[in-house]
Amino acid sequence: MKRDIRGFFKSVDNSQSTSLSNLSEHPAYEVNEDLGSQSEEELELRLEESQDATEVNEMDERKLKKKIPKERYATFKKEYSKEFSDLSASKKGDLYFYCNLCEDDLLLRKSAKNSIESHFKTKKHQDRVNEHAKNRPLEAFLTVTPRIEKKIEYQARLAEACMAYHVVKCGQAFTSLDCLNDDLTEIAPDSEILKEYKCKRMKGTAIIKHVIAPELKAKWIKGLKDAKFGVLTDASNHGETKMFPLIIRFSQAGKVSNFLLEVKELPGETAEMISGMIIDSLLEEKYELDINNFYVYGADNTNTNFGGPNQKEGQNVLTLLRQQKSDLHGQGCFGHVIHNTASKAADELTMDFESFVLKVYSFFNGQTKRSVALQEFCAFVEVEYLKPLRHSPIRWLTLKPDIERSLELWPALKSMFDSEENLPRIIREFVNSSKSLCTGYFLVSILNDFTETTLELERNDLTIPDTWQALDSFVMKLNTRLENEFFGFKVEEEFDFLVENGYDLEMNELKREFMVQQLNKTFKKLEEIGEFEKFKKMRCSEKWQTLLKNEKLTQICKIIDAIFTIPCSNAIVERIFSLIKAQWTDARNRLHLSTVSSIVQAKFNSENMSCVQMKKFLEMIENIDEKISSASHRSE
Repeated sequence: MKRDIRGFFKSVDNSQSTSLSNLSEHPAYEVNEDLGSQSEEELELRLEESQDATEVNEMDERKLKKKIPKERYATFKKEYSKEFSDLSASKKGDLYFYCNLCEDDLLLRKSAKNSIESHFKTKKHQDRVNEHAKNRPLEAFLTVTPRIEKKIEYQARLAEACMAYHVVKCGQAFTSLDCLNDDLTEIAPDSEILKEYKCKRMKGTAIIKHVIAPELKAKWIKGLKDAKFGVLTDASNHGETKMFPLIIRFSQAGKVSNFLLEVKELPGETAEMISGMIIDSLLEEKYELDINNFYVYGADNTNTNFGGPNQKEGQNVLTLLRQQKSDLHGQGCFGHVIHNTASKAADELTMDFESFVLKVYSFFNGQTKRSVALQEFCAFVEVEYLKPLRHSPIRWLTLKPDIERSLELWPALKSMFDSEENLPRIIREFVNSSKSLCTGYFLVSILNDFTETTLELERNDLTIPDTWQALDSFVMKLNTRLENEFFGFKVEEEFDFLVENGYDLEMNELKREFMVQQLNKTFKKLEEIGEFEKFKKMRCSEKWQTLLKNEKLTQICKIIDAIFTIPCSNAIVERIFSLIKAQWTDARNRLHLSTVSSIVQAKFNSENMSCVQMKKFLEMIENIDEKISSASHRSE
């Protein structure tokens, strides 16, 4: 006997007392035989197929109620509406769920989720899904789901970090973030990300200090692994603050890398303080550095660091560090060697151009009347007016642009000084000497070689073999100048002029006393080193990188990396000081050293990442949005 049954059944909880009489109102299926002869499994199977029927006989309801126990039903929970957006609670009770697409109240069985998924697989529901997809209202596209909201918050946190990095990278003040925070939402009011963007000066500072700087440093330390490394440092003052940057240098498969560990503050710069600071920093647990891999100490060539040129035992930093690491190597700065060589050799010249440049600058500095007079003399002799440069006596090789400026202004300077009565003695003697121009042209010509070599030695990735090649080539150039008696085209012109006018050139003195002999003494041991001749045409590090990339030379790689770890100059520390100086300005003079250290770490350790590259870097960090959010709490 055929009967139509509407609805389908799921397990009923023992605590539920809802009547099953409502089953007659649900879609059901046809039954071809008496329900009394069906098992529970058969009933449930047939009820799952009952989506298309229309009526339920009351007698069949009673039989179903007797046949399927109450514990075989489940109840609808609120979480299901969040998990399945097409479902909601039914008005018929918690034994049912309402499908928004099918517009039906459906009964739950023992497993609620299985009931829901079974309904989703029915033809009726699938048809409604396809129909709804073709005719979605506009509001559906504008609705922001919880998952999208979370993604927007994530992107907003990244935007905050990128803007904080942008401020640091471009040398702006953190106060600019206050203005930016207020303006962004007005500039792009339709941006959901900018609506969540909240980053002012305090939060931006915290992001740099507690997120970007530590994460960049962690990246470098992770790359260091078990490799040998060197430590470079130097001292610089900012008011009463004495700063010591700690640079870590290492090599991996022939590739040289440097990163800033931190900037330390000490009350003095004794050997005990410096060595203790280095050891304590390397032993800090947060860095996870193995002091056994501490291979070389690099600094400038002072007695405090090395105890003199021969690195004698005594109260110096290297000796004290060797008490902790007996096989530690020490390496001075070749750039300082070049500087000292040029400075000492120039002392042998009869004309002191350095003193002349300093006096000329002080003569015009702050003197408006004299500066105006110089401009008039420049116009008279048809020379472009240029302000005299200030020479820093700390680095002698910086004298070259000052000498060039003096030579460019020479016709105007000589005319003006000849008309002046009260001149400093140095200026008067220099202007009246026949050797002045000749000495100036000679220094400009010869200092080109010194400057090129110094710039080469200041490269961050320079290695010891590259250093030998640069110094050997430098000495060869100077010897060639001496052998060919070539000191520059301008010098030759001046010589010819002086010979025609009968002046004593003292050529032998210029040849004998200047740079070459001093350099030969300094680098006499270089002639004994011939095994690096093959590196003259190509950088040593580049050559080894190519070789080690294609071959598995494990032991050779360790040797090469150890050699490349040795620093060639202290220029990289000087660059850190330049970055630090750029942060403390007249308008930004209250920054704490820890903040300055984090800013410099972000700039130096990022290797000039663009803001887009920084965003990609941050996206690879796990839970970066939570770290950025927690950083803002630290700023409060």
